[in-house]
Amino acid sequence: MNTKKIVSIVALTMVVLAASSMNVTAMPQIPEFYWGYAILDGELAPIGTVITVEEYYTGQVVGSYRIEYEGIYGLSVMIDDPASKDRDEGATNGEPLTWKINGIECSTPAPGADTAKSGGINGYFSLVAP
Repeated sequence: MNTKKIVSIVALTMVVLAASSMNVTAMPQIPEFYWGYAILDGELAPIGTVITVEEYYTGQVVGSYRIEYEGIYGLSVMIDDPASKDRDEGATNGEPLTWKINGIECSTPAPGADTAKSGGINGYFSLVAP
């Protein structure tokens, strides 16, 4: 074998080894954002009210917000990264959600009626709990 071939093989081997030793991390999913009004018992939800979003089937909380201005909220729903098999970061795309105000299930939207969507933006998304 001539020297040129040996150098090429060694260089190629080094590139392959270097590439295989790099840590590959997946891109995180873009959260879904919601904002709007929260109504509790027919009134604007007071300051300090807690809004939570849960996965419909598991009850895992994937977003929460404590109201700072009467009746107004804005929160992000975390979306699960399917490439990370060892942990659950949030809701799966298309998964039904349940909204709660101070732990009370909202009637609007009805439990399971809203679904998670990576990168979604939902304005004027009203929440109503009895």
